[in-house]
Amino acid sequence: MNYKISVIVPVYNVENYLEACLDSLVLQTLEDIEVIMINDGSTDQSGEIIDKYASRFSNFISVHKENKGLGHTRNCGIKLARGEYIAFLDSDDYVPSEGYKKLYEAAKYYDADIVLGKAVKFNSMESYEYDPIKGVYECTDYLTNIDIVPQLIHNGIVANKLHKREFVLNYDICFPESILYEDTFFSLKEYLLSNKTAVIPDTCYYWRIREDKNNLSISQTNSSLINLNDRLKINKMCDELIKELNPTEIVKKHWDFFKCRNLLASYSLMANKVPLFERQSFVNLLKTELKQFNDNILSMLDDELKLRFHAVINGYTESFSDVKELLKKKNEINTTSLLTYVNVNNGNIQLLPYDSKPLELTNQLFDVTESVPIIKGIDNIEFDCSIISIYGYAFKEFFEYLQDEFKYEVYFHHNGKEYELYTENMERRDLSYIYDGKYCFAGFKVTINILEILEHFNRNSIDKFELVLFIRFSNKKVSFETRMGRLNQLNKFINKPIKFKNMVVTIFENKNNNLNIRIEKANYITKLKVARKFLIRMKKNIYRLGRSEK
Repeated sequence: MNYKISVIVPVYNVENYLEACLDSLVLQTLEDIEVIMINDGSTDQSGEIIDKYASRFSNFISVHKENKGLGHTRNCGIKLARGEYIAFLDSDDYVPSEGYKKLYEAAKYYDADIVLGKAVKFNSMESYEYDPIKGVYECTDYLTNIDIVPQLIHNGIVANKLHKREFVLNYDICFPESILYEDTFFSLKEYLLSNKTAVIPDTCYYWRIREDKNNLSISQTNSSLINLNDRLKINKMCDELIKELNPTEIVKKHWDFFKCRNLLASYSLMANKVPLFERQSFVNLLKTELKQFNDNILSMLDDELKLRFHAVINGYTESFSDVKELLKKKNEINTTSLLTYVNVNNGNIQLLPYDSKPLELTNQLFDVTESVPIIKGIDNIEFDCSIISIYGYAFKEFFEYLQDEFKYEVYFHHNGKEYELYTENMERRDLSYIYDGKYCFAGFKVTINILEILEHFNRNSIDKFELVLFIRFSNKKVSFETRMGRLNQLNKFINKPIKFKNMVVTIFENKNNNLNIRIEKANYITKLKVARKFLIRMKKNIYRLGRSEK
C-alpha cells in the first residue's frame, strides 16, 4: 500500500502515557498513514500495549528489539518506513487530530523536503508554545531554507516536522546512536541540505513535560555531567558537519549562537539537579566550552543569558534567577551576592560583579537597561474652561530623580511632526516614600489648551483628531520615551464627551490602557449623524424595492 506518512513511535517504559499517544494516531483525519511502533526493550507493559494496537488496526505495526537507545530505534523505523513522508512521535507525546493532515497538505503544496509546525509543551498545570527563538513562525505558511531563515537552526527537534523519505534516504540522514541530543545532528544536517523547507503556523505537536520524578524524559535530565558530555560530543559532530558543508556566515553564526544558548540553559538547571560532588566539574567543563564564543555571539544573548555566561566564566557554582527576579530583590543584594547594580557614566543600568577579576568582555554585555521597566501612571485629570490638566509620573528604576535632574516632555505627532505640550516637573514625595527616596521629582503636569488645538485644526482644515500622547524624560546621559500611562483611579472626565464651543472633547483609555484625547468639531459630528440617517434611509428604500419586485 502507498502510505502518505509513516509515523515512527519509539517505545521505552511509557505504559502510563502510551495509549494517549497511540489514540491520537487513531484519531488522525489524514488517511493512509502507517504507524511503526518499536519497543526498545521495555520492562513495563509497553510491549503488550503496542501489540494490542497492532492487532486492532491493520496500519499499526509492532516491532520488538533489545534496548539500544532512541537513535538506534528511530533509525530502525526509517528502514521499515514505506510512506512518502516520515514523522517521529515520542511515545509520551501526542498529535492533534488535524496535525498530520495540515503538515502533509503543506508538504505536497510546496513539494517540501521538510515541513515544520508549532509544538506546544504541556503538563497538568500549564501549556506554552515551544519557540526557542523568534523569526520562524512570524508569518503565515511559507517556503524557505536555512540561508534565508537561519533561525531554523534553533528549532532543533524532529517531532514537530514531516521529513520526505526520499530526501532522507538520498542524503543518508540518520541519527547518531548511543548518545543523547541526536535530534540536533539530524535536524542540522537536514536544514543544511534542504532547499525546500516549509513552515506552517499551526500547532501540530504536543510535547509532554513529565511530572513523575522517577520517570523523567531525556530532555528533562539535561543537567547531569553525563548529559553535558553528550551535548558536547554532538556539538563537535555538528561542527564537523558545518565544516564539511560550509554554509553561509550567518548560518555559522546562528549555529554558534545555538550552542552557546543551550550550554547556558544547562547551567540554569544546574542548581537543583546536578549532584554537589559533580557541580565544580560541571561548571569547569562549561567554562572551557563557553570561552570559545566571542562578543559577536554574546551580544545576541538576552540579559538573563548574559548573566549566566558571566557566572560560569567567573566559576560560580550556584545558579541564580532571571533578570526580573534580580530586579525585584535589589534590596537583598549585598557583598556576598553574585552581582550588584551600578549606574555607569553612559547612563545605562548594568549588572556587574563585586569581585575584581578582570572581565574578558565588553561592558555592554551586562547592560540591562532595556529589561528595567518604566514605571508610569496618571493620578488626576482636570478640565477647566479650555484647559485640560493631566498629573502623572514616569521613571525608570535605579536612576536618581533629583530636582531638575530629568526634564519631562509630553508631545503628540501630526503629519510627521512632533508637537510639544506645556509640561512641568512636579515634586512627588509619595513616590519617594514608596520607592526608597529616589523618585521625589519623577512627577509631571501637562497642560493642554483646547483653543490652541482648535486653531491648529482650523489652519489645517481638520474636523477630527486624536491626540496620542507620549512622554519623554531625559538628562544629560540618557533619554527614555513611552506612551502616556493609565489612570490610577476613577475620573469623571474619562470616556464622557465634553462639549466646548463648537467642539466635542473625549478623554479615554485605548485597549492598551494608554491615555488618549479625541477632539471633534461639532459640525463634523452633525455631518456623521446626517450621513448615518441617509444610509439608514437608503437601506430601507432598497429593502422596499426588493419586496415590491417580488
